[in-house]
Amino acid sequence: MLPIHQSAKQNFETKANELLKLLKIIPESTNYNANFFPEIYVSATITPADIRGEISEEEKDYRGKTIERFFRCQNKQIGLIEPDHEKLVELAKSIQRSPSVKEKLSQKFLEDTIFIWLKKSIELKIN
Repeated sequence: MLPIHQSAKQNFETKANELLKLLKIIPESTNYNANFFPEIYVSATITPADIRGEISEEEKDYRGKTIERFFRCQNKQIGLIEPDHEKLVELAKSIQRSPSVKEKLSQKFLEDTIFIWLKKSIELKIN
């Protein structure tokens, strides 16, 4: 366990709980090109045993920066969209700047971990 000052820990917990309130149901995207037909068709079956780890989906801008993240829960897409997603990034940055965290955990790892925590928190509330 990494040592974090108690007031910083409380601040991070408050911000994480605020992120929970910002999660929204995101409508399914239908912006795909239905006229695209590949020259080679691949047939495969992916079973639950083939999937390892958490599944989350992201939208990126033209520069490759993640601007939205969402997960599936009870057949709905739930997630953070701009500008709320930026609050997740800012929380990860502020945690990563802590002296005890700075050289041990990356900002990307923290973003992913916070998002997994958000997903699990929603699943616990629903079930």
